[in-house]
Amino acid sequence: MIFLANKNIKRMVIGLMTLLLLASCSISKKATSNYPKINDEKPVAILIMPPINKTNHVEADEMIYSSLMTPFANKGYYVFPPMLSLDFLRHESAPDAEPFLDAPVKIFGDIMGADAVLFTVIKQWDKDALNGDISINIRYLLRSAKSNETLFDYSEIGKVDTKVMNSNDGVFSFVAIIANAISTALTDKIGAARNANLKMIQQVPGGKYYSK
Repeated sequence: MIFLANKNIKRMVIGLMTLLLLASCSISKKATSNYPKINDEKPVAILIMPPINKTNHVEADEMIYSSLMTPFANKGYYVFPPMLSLDFLRHESAPDAEPFLDAPVKIFGDIMGADAVLFTVIKQWDKDALNGDISINIRYLLRSAKSNETLFDYSEIGKVDTKVMNSNDGVFSFVAIIANAISTALTDKIGAARNANLKMIQQVPGGKYYSK
């Protein structure tokens, strides 16, 4: 009886290991097939275009633009320094990214040696000072400077919580509202941008220089 019990336990363990192996294989396959064109072209050098800001918050594009280099660099890509790129684009009379959003971008490969061009479109950036959060909707579009193909198209939609105090009944509720309003006003710019960029970069496969 003990022998049969041990045999059954071994079968169960083997079965569970097989299921886990199959699950891990399917997860791995899904992770690498979300954006297969990135894996096909394997871009190395990325040019970040100035954000296309569809909101009334003029500070949003600067915060998004200035905080995109580090996530891509950490993911193993060479990123042209945004400020130097912006100076170059201005010199070439191309500081506005919107005309290039649906146009050929091979020119940036020819002139700058970029493998891919990253566009960001800020569709929503609404601050709710009373509740202490910001609603964001940012589209990230990576296009090949070799084939003009779309390599990556992702939108980060959600809220960034900036609350520092909880509102309670009584005298502290008004204090909490004021504290949250101040916190939102001070931290939403770079905090919301970094939060969105970090969530986006998790969807991008590692580049040539990526090491876990």
